Amino acid sequence: MENIQTICPTCQTKYFVSMMHLSVAEGTVCCGQCHSTFNAYYHMPSKHFPPQSENHTEYTFKLAKYSALEIFHTQNSANTNLLAHLNHTQHSQVSSNALPESVISLAKKRFPPWVSLTLFILSSLLIVALFFNIIRYNTNILSKFPFAASLSNNCMTTACLSNTRELIHVQVSKIEETYPYTTTVTGSIQNLNPNTELLPKLILTVNLTKTRTQSFSFSPEMYLPYYFKNKTELIQNQKIDFRLDVPFSYHSIHSIQLKTADTPP
Repeated sequence: MENIQTICPTCQTKYFVSMMHLSVAEGTVCCGQCHSTFNAYYHMPSKHFPPQSENHTEYTFKLAKYSALEIFHTQNSANTNLLAHLNHTQHSQVSSNALPESVISLAKKRFPPWVSLTLFILSSLLIVALFFNIIRYNTNILSKFPFAASLSNNCMTTACLSNTRELIHVQVSKIEETYPYTTTVTGSIQNLNPNTELLPKLILTVNLTKTRTQSFSFSPEMYLPYYFKNKTELIQNQKIDFRLDVPFSYHSIHSIQLKTADTPP
């Protein structure tokens, strides 16, 4: 079997290495003098370098001519564990086939986790808002589904039916159709001032469509219960109920707004 000469780059010790060893160990040699490791392929005398033209194929054939059987027969005389070498070679090939770290880092920069979470939250909010708008403004859905009508009542109460004149708090608690073509708005008025305050006049604006509106003015005598008709003042922290009737069907009302007479629009 042909041997090639190589030189340790550290202590200049010369070695003759078999072609089989070079093939199995990929040219790795451990120097017995200085205990350094080097690659025999990069430290050969010039006479051992392969020709650059026509003999290149022949030299390649010499490196690969040893069969697997010959390698296993001579494995005991080699200073490299063949199984470890094959495992290392396979691991190197798998690593080389993986995506480069630059590509992986670029993908992470383009798609950080918080972007996906933000998009999901925004999409959910848009869907919920669209759902409530459809329920609120579609009278057909409100007439067919009582649960949807209940949700619409709660939204209208929260959105536009709580106003304050100074510290006079006006809050709507319920909107319903009490009689055919009559919608009733009920709620309460509370005086949060430390002093006694006069009962305000209430202005109820009914939006029948997005462009058609109609306003109604209610004095205390009109919206107070019968047994409080003559009441004109509220003492500190006192709360009193009110009732407002408008001559429209509940399902024909697009939205409503409630405010006191001196509350700016």
